Amino acid sequence: MDVRSCVLPADPGHSYRVVVMAGGGRSSSPVTSGVVASPPVPARVPEASGALQVPAADAGALTPGGSVALSGSGFLTRSTVTLVVYSTPTVLNSLVTEVNGSFDANVTLPADLPEGPHTLVATGVDPTGRTWTLTQGITTRGTDTGSTAHAGDSSRTTVPAAGALAYTGADVAVPAIGGLVALAVGISLTLVGRRRRAVD
Repeated sequence: MDVRSCVLPADPGHSYRVVVMAGGGRSSSPVTSGVVASPPVPARVPEASGALQVPAADAGALTPGGSVALSGSGFLTRSTVTLVVYSTPTVLNSLVTEVNGSFDANVTLPADLPEGPHTLVATGVDPTGRTWTLTQGITTRGTDTGSTAHAGDSSRTTVPAAGALAYTGADVAVPAIGGLVALAVGISLTLVGRRRRAVD
């Protein structure tokens, strides 16, 4: 008896009714699948099947909280691909591939992603149903705040971001308290002077 199989794209989280049609027009009884599970996210960067495409200008100049354009191919048509960033695996997005098994997407990196080397991973299945994984190494760098301040150098100041109020490093509470003290002392001396005149 010949046994044949096929791979069908399906969205995770749903069950499906499948009917097999024979060449002569006959069909089998409907079969209901179980709920399709979401692809697992490995704890470590998985072995790559190919390279995830990232613009060369972005690969070494990404910032936490910034966006990056990704593209890949080789997946099953209309199948689900999960986009993850490592070292600590964080899911960035899940999407469905095009008819040709490719995708193009813009994802946002976590704002708390540490500076340094990381790996972007796209995981799904190929047309035969086997796991298909694309990876690409990236480097994140902190945003340039325009700061020129250095410890121990009070002559340097921090340039504020657009729309922010400038901060000079001075605490307005101290001058305010000093002014109140001076005012109180001045009033006291005036009253004492008046009392002395009254006595004389």
